[in-house]
Amino acid sequence: MTIKLRDSPFGGHGDVSLRNFLRRLETIDDFDAAWRLLCLWLRRTGFEECLYVRFPPAVVGLVQPLVRSTIDEERIRAYFDPGNQLYRPVLRQLSTDGRPVIWPDRRFHTFTREEFLQRLKMLDPLRSYRCIAVPVHGHGGSLSVIHCLTRRSKEELRDIFEIYRHRLHLMALHFDATVAQRRLANDIGLLTTRQRDCLLWVARGKTSWEVSRILGISERTVNFHIQNCLRKLKATSRPEAIAKAMVAELIQP
Repeated sequence: MTIKLRDSPFGGHGDVSLRNFLRRLETIDDFDAAWRLLCLWLRRTGFEECLYVRFPPAVVGLVQPLVRSTIDEERIRAYFDPGNQLYRPVLRQLSTDGRPVIWPDRRFHTFTREEFLQRLKMLDPLRSYRCIAVPVHGHGGSLSVIHCLTRRSKEELRDIFEIYRHRLHLMALHFDATVAQRRLANDIGLLTTRQRDCLLWVARGKTSWEVSRILGISERTVNFHIQNCLRKLKATSRPEAIAKAMVAELIQP
């Protein structure tokens, strides 16, 4: 089946829509506002949901990435956990190839069909969707992936993919470069030197007590600085705070 432009979820004015999206993106200084704009644009182009995942430089697949999602973020974070073997083949593919791909796709796996379907059951938030995953390779070896989710048929998705993959890639490049790197760093660049020092040593695997010995301060003070890091980075855990700080290049373990 071939999707005609007038029947496409992108409508007949896809180029204008993309230009408007890019212009509006340039005027936004807040990450949350940029994320809402991205979700709105993708929904207007025919995708029901969206995921944005950013892996810090040099540690792709080894630490918990920065995750934003229009569906259950806690379950999505579990899906992108470094120990989840289902996503690893896709991650390897995206890490070496900058082109958008359709997911799920058994071509990336060595599982049998039964193993693949069994593992896919883990992904309750995702299993009813098909996806175009759009990778962006950033400075220092970082990897960002925008997942455009839809319930359209496999045939419809493949037609959309063939026609619009370059436009989706352009959207992802601008979003990541404009927002995730420059503006995210600006938003969370208020960490003090001591806060960065504490978070850096935690990122290197040290406990609060060990950090206190290294920096010559009390363990209570270390925990105080780490809690302030979590608050400023809008993180719910130390691993998430470390990932966000590495994404913004505030620390380099």
